[in-house]
Amino acid sequence: MRSLTPSLLLSPLLAGVLSAGAAAPAVNVELRLAAPDALEVSYALPPGCDGLAFTKNGSDGARMRRAWQPLDACGSAGADRLARLDASCAVLRFRVPAATEQAGYPAAFPLGQGLYAHLSNYAVADSCGKPRYRLAAPWVAAGGQAYRDAADAAGEDSSVLLLASAPGKTAFGTPGYFDPRLSPAALARIRQVADGTVAYLRGALPHADFKPPMLAAGLVADPGGPRIGGDAGDVLRLSLYNWPRDPGP
Repeated sequence: MRSLTPSLLLSPLLAGVLSAGAAAPAVNVELRLAAPDALEVSYALPPGCDGLAFTKNGSDGARMRRAWQPLDACGSAGADRLARLDASCAVLRFRVPAATEQAGYPAAFPLGQGLYAHLSNYAVADSCGKPRYRLAAPWVAAGGQAYRDAADAAGEDSSVLLLASAPGKTAFGTPGYFDPRLSPAALARIRQVADGTVAYLRGALPHADFKPPMLAAGLVADPGGPRIGGDAGDVLRLSLYNWPRDPGP
């Protein structure tokens, strides 16, 4: 009897492993710029997955997702959990209106011609498969790069810009966004401080692995007086509330 060679024995096993890997379930999460004042988030769940835990939950999750609006009868998004309500629905879709007052990292912060979003607000557990995050807008800025129409996000801890118009170069050369309503004086001051900060850091820490963040500066109307808000990560968000056209010192 002729014996089988090791390669012939291993081929079916290898084919089975590759086939299983290719068929591994995944949860596809997409954030899409629906309008300058809202984004749409969709969750494509694999068959048999009735729901997923949100990574951000509890009181912060409840406060944030209270404003989410289901776009059909397919699913619900609560403080702690995403749930499929209709087994025939493959995708659960929600409208997330922009808001200027959000706890922690914003879920959809208005920037004039687009939105800033932090993916931690949309992140789900991997109990139904590895989540994959996709971004869709005329222009996307993520991970220090600008993209046309769509891009994949690096992970659930990313901050991104979903823009209706092309991002420009910020003061230190990375893609960013400046609200067109900002006055020339305010814009010049922001660029001056940004350039000076980066120059100082590179001089003081010449051997540090420093990557300048993308900068997003927006002008925001608010019932209170002039003030500054923001947060930092791979996007540095700067929000100027009731900012004067010609700010003083």
